Amino acid sequence: MPYLMRWAPSSMPTIARLIELEPPLGSLCVVQIFVSIRNSTKKCGTMSATFDTVEEYWNWSDIEEAAKRASSDSTQVFRTSLASYLGVDDHAALTLMPSARSGLERLLRQHLGQRRSVLLPEFNCSAVQDAIEAAGGKLRFYDFASSPGLFDWSAVLRMADSTTGAIIVTHYSGVPVDFRSIIDFCQENKILLIEDCAHTLGGCIGSATAGTLGDAALFSFNYDKPISLGWGGAVLVNNPTYYLSGSIRGIVIPSIAEEIGLLRTFIRAMGERRKAIPRQGRLLEKFIQRLGLHRVYPFTKAEDIGIGAVQAELGLQCLSRYDEIKGIRSLRAERFAIEVRGRTWPVNGDITPAWLKQKVHFSDRVALRSEIAEAGGARW
Repeated sequence: MPYLMRWAPSSMPTIARLIELEPPLGSLCVVQIFVSIRNSTKKCGTMSATFDTVEEYWNWSDIEEAAKRASSDSTQVFRTSLASYLGVDDHAALTLMPSARSGLERLLRQHLGQRRSVLLPEFNCSAVQDAIEAAGGKLRFYDFASSPGLFDWSAVLRMADSTTGAIIVTHYSGVPVDFRSIIDFCQENKILLIEDCAHTLGGCIGSATAGTLGDAALFSFNYDKPISLGWGGAVLVNNPTYYLSGSIRGIVIPSIAEEIGLLRTFIRAMGERRKAIPRQGRLLEKFIQRLGLHRVYPFTKAEDIGIGAVQAELGLQCLSRYDEIKGIRSLRAERFAIEVRGRTWPVNGDITPAWLKQKVHFSDRVALRSEIAEAGGARW
């Protein structure tokens, strides 16, 4: 995992104390903590372990209650409520999608035109790259400038040429990236400017909510997102030039029974995944991985399955509590950054984060594991 600061082993007791504060599964979730361990004694360089504390702040009883409330109006109400939360008056500008990936692909298919190059950050989700290529776009990467989270936008704009049809700006870890300096350039040159808000819901750039400054924005409700509904996404179009025509064509809305089955599978997959995380690094686990026998616990569904009524009702419940959840995540993230003496992601100027993740780098996996054990174990 590149671009991470390294912390001294002396920080580990602090991490253990913070872990001790984590709530159990299904309750109020905090920030996700990525821990990357550098083994300086081996030429292989870096080994990484991910400790997962981003949880769905709902449980099975909430799903059952959502199913009782589900109606033919549920998805419409969720869509308009999400638009209102983002401060968008034109609710029709927001469209629910099977995933953020499918939303990006549809957006680019309709509006990329003859200029097929898409500028996007090097540090990004592979699903973004897949969507661009599926839409017939050509990838062109730009990177961080002086440190992670900071960009030299003048250098990025120098990469733009007559083939550039779109620029994607990714808001990492709940912290919006300030890209205001390129908005006028993109408008003047008719370059589609897309905000990737998959990890950022409710953060602000100045007085504007992240996702409302670009021509369009992508939101995700997949696993480890600000609001997780098992699957699904949304596209917000702020510039009428890029409205999606026929955007819901081909999207299959599941029945309530189908949704319940998919959500049950999702919960089972997440439970198995989280139980497996503490086993990372064990000798037997390494041996199993080396043999290619490592078990995976994927949640899969047909790509065209969209958000159904049960998810929509669950989404409304999550939205009603989201400011509370966001506040808790942000307080924990701020405390984490203070206790560990630093931040991975900068928060500059008039940026207001909606923290989702923190990333730290340790030098000794064994010592970290010991500190976690002494703290009473982690409820991942």
